[in-house]
Amino acid sequence: MVLGRCETASRWALLVVALVLLAAGPALAQSMADDSDPWRGSDDESRETFGVRGGIGFMEGPDAFVAAFEIETMVTRQVGVGVGTQFGVQDEFIVLSPTVHSRYRFDVSHLENRYLRKLRPFAQAGFGITHLDVDERGGGDKDATDLMFNFGGGFDYPIDEHAELGSRIMINVIPGEVLDQRIYFSWELITVRYRW
Repeated sequence: MVLGRCETASRWALLVVALVLLAAGPALAQSMADDSDPWRGSDDESRETFGVRGGIGFMEGPDAFVAAFEIETMVTRQVGVGVGTQFGVQDEFIVLSPTVHSRYRFDVSHLENRYLRKLRPFAQAGFGITHLDVDERGGGDKDATDLMFNFGGGFDYPIDEHAELGSRIMINVIPGEVLDQRIYFSWELITVRYRW
């Protein structure tokens, strides 16, 4: 299994994902049954200014449970900029990666399928720092911090006029080594975004 030492954390993450999807099911079903598309290209979306996003999942290389949070503002209808952080935790270490980023949202409103038309795929890139703190067995503590660049993408799917569910994968590159780590990837299995 990809998660290695994070098997327990991944089970909890999947349980939380299942509970969120169960709770969001009625709103998602109503959204899918509605032929109108109030947030795609509407005046409300063009006035959208801010958004907050949270997500949970896992990271690989080092293996850890990951939680992410970000705040973003839309510069244009398709381009947003913001700040965020990824927080990875495992028994022996903690990873903290605050970043600034830019996100480009692809317009798929021309698609004929009404469900796919509501999808909001995006690409994202940013930079910041990564801090890795390792508790060594038998005592001792090692930590290191270095510059980090990241890129990736994902999608959001509106469940009402302000809330979206989604998923995101990020590849994090550390030009200088941080405790033998040069690259790690994080997959937020589920994200929740609220915009206003």
